[in-house]
Parts: sequence; C-alpha cells; structure tokens
Amino acid sequence: MFDIYVNILAGILLFAFIFIGRGRQLVKWEGFLFLSIYLVYLIILVS
Repeated sequence: MFDIYVNILAGILLFAFIFIGRGRQLVKWEGFLFLSIYLVYLIILVS
C-alpha cells in the first residue's frame, strides 16, 4: 500500500511542477526533490 501512496504523491508533484510551474520544465530544486523522494523510497523498501 505504501507503494501506491508514493506513486500518487510523485504524480501529483509532477503534475503541479509541470503544469503550474515554469513552462513544462523542471528546475534543479524540483529535480532534487524527486531524486530525494526516490532515494528515501528505496531506503525504506530495502530496510
């Protein structure tokens, strides 16, 4: 169930960053946010 919540969160964030942000481009801090969410997700899955 945790996987579904992480995917929903990532989808909502991506939608918000792409369509509300700066012209369908991700800036560095947004990319860093997605990368950090993914790394935390992997750490939780492995442990």
